Amino acid sequence: MPKKGEKHTEETKKKMSEASKGNKNMLGKKHTEESKKKISKARKGKKASEETRKKMSESHKGKIPWNVGKKLSKETKKKISEAKLNPSEETRKKMSEGHKGEKNHNFGKHLSKETKKKMSEASKGNQNRLGKKHTEESKKKMSEARKGKKHTKESKKKMSEALKGNKNTLGYKHTEETKKKISEWNKGRIVSKETRKKLSEANKGRIVMEATKRKSSATKQGIDIKDWDGFSKGLYSQNWNDSFRRAIRKRDNQVCMLLCGIHREKSNNALDVHHIDYNRKNTCKDNCISLCHSCHSKTQINRDEWQLFFQALLSKRYGYKYLK
Repeated sequence: MPKKGEKHTEETKKKMSEASKGNKNMLGKKHTEESKKKISKARKGKKASEETRKKMSESHKGKIPWNVGKKLSKETKKKISEAKLNPSEETRKKMSEGHKGEKNHNFGKHLSKETKKKMSEASKGNQNRLGKKHTEESKKKMSEARKGKKHTKESKKKMSEALKGNKNTLGYKHTEETKKKISEWNKGRIVSKETRKKLSEANKGRIVMEATKRKSSATKQGIDIKDWDGFSKGLYSQNWNDSFRRAIRKRDNQVCMLLCGIHREKSNNALDVHHIDYNRKNTCKDNCISLCHSCHSKTQINRDEWQLFFQALLSKRYGYKYLK
């Protein structure tokens, strides 16, 4: 046995190799789990040198792999499949750690445009994830992993450039189902002062085209753009003041009279006071109602329907009479 640091001579290695040939001591035997664990522990952290790797590669050249022509049994295939689909938490952790930072084989590398193109082409029509959805647990994990992470200015710029002229979303419209989901998700959400400030800063200096203004105005009036005849200018009457608005809110118990029913205490702002017939000069108690800002914005379309709805509501609650 050579001392530590010493190596076997080529002649000794050859003798050992010849002596091992036909050795049936380990034939058909398997290592115990304990032995496997010891071997694994002994090999941890050890890396084969380039020279060793080269020798191993050379020694395997021309040899026929042991599993050539052999077929895996259904049981073995099932085990492999299950192991891949449901790796243990320990295995996942190891895999994750093994790909982090400098350990990642792509660390410091940049994919060429040609490679990116090939990957893009290869992914087209890929049906592995087609129709599949992330589980709630997966979504939660992804959300937790992204918390606190911010895109750099450089990344934001690249993303912006990549989206320019993107035809995937050009002319795309949300389905009614998607709109409903977005609406439900936004209900009761309160935008922080910080977010409002950011939105305000982001919109400063933005120029809105006249065509967009006209479309927005028509939408708010609940009419088609073809029927639009100008911006709503209606000035308020003289009795439209803080005192009147406070009286309306007090009458409605400081609660939004639409479905959300949010109380003033749970809102960042005072409730809006809405003119039921959309005539700003008609400022009287039976034509005004308290709404939160979110619900108020919803009443800018289908105006005739909302007018009838609110008149019926106030008539039932306060006994107001309206002409039909």
